[in-house]
Amino acid sequence: IDGSQGDVADAQAVLQQAWHDHGEDFLDALAAAIHADVMNRNSYRQAWLADLRQWLQAFACDPSLADAPHPKLEKLSATALAAGTKKGNAGKTPTSAPVSNAVSGYLDALQALQALLARRRGNLLHRLRDDARTRLALLKQERRVQTYDDRIDGVADALSRDGGSTLARQLRTQYAVALVDEFQDTDARQWAIFDQVFGSKSEQPALFVIGDPKQAIYGFRGGDVHTYLAAASIAEPAPPLSHNFRSRPNVLAAIAALY
Repeated sequence: IDGSQGDVADAQAVLQQAWHDHGEDFLDALAAAIHADVMNRNSYRQAWLADLRQWLQAFACDPSLADAPHPKLEKLSATALAAGTKKGNAGKTPTSAPVSNAVSGYLDALQALQALLARRRGNLLHRLRDDARTRLALLKQERRVQTYDDRIDGVADALSRDGGSTLARQLRTQYAVALVDEFQDTDARQWAIFDQVFGSKSEQPALFVIGDPKQAIYGFRGGDVHTYLAAASIAEPAPPLSHNFRSRPNVLAAIAALY
């Protein structure tokens, strides 16, 4: 990170010098071009140009005391100036290569530093997450407790290791058929267990799943509707029900009377 900070410091120094040498004259010329309708006034306005001048003056005195880069600083780059010039005014765009180049170099250095800091923050979060997982696993082991997710992970991991086929056969001996309701809220690891023991990866498939993707509770304990869609693509559809017994008149009348 020291290298990126050094690049920003170097870019600051270049912009400071460019402002001292050319800045005031350049902004005077830009203000005159805005007044003469050379520049597109939707993109370039006198009010923010005056505010930008004050920011650059403070920056030139001491970059460390200046606020965050002015939001309009990028407008002084050569690309922005050319894009902000009205059609028919080519050649009238006020320019100052030292200032425009210094502005672009400074903003690029800042962007590179921010990208590096973002990557470092991401790496730190990953390390904290891994450390938290390790500590939590140790704490649960010491207290002899398991969460529901631990149970799912334990079975999935056991099935994926050597000897997993033996475990699958033992489960099939204990349970001949598996029926999974509300399957739209199943996650990928649960589906891997059911598919391996009772589904397409077993010798005698005997797995029934019931679910409706329109009723998915997205993110419910890791539920993933895409898991449902993947399973549905390889499953044999069951015949649709011809009658909705939940909404039969007698049932609805009884419920209405109750309420």
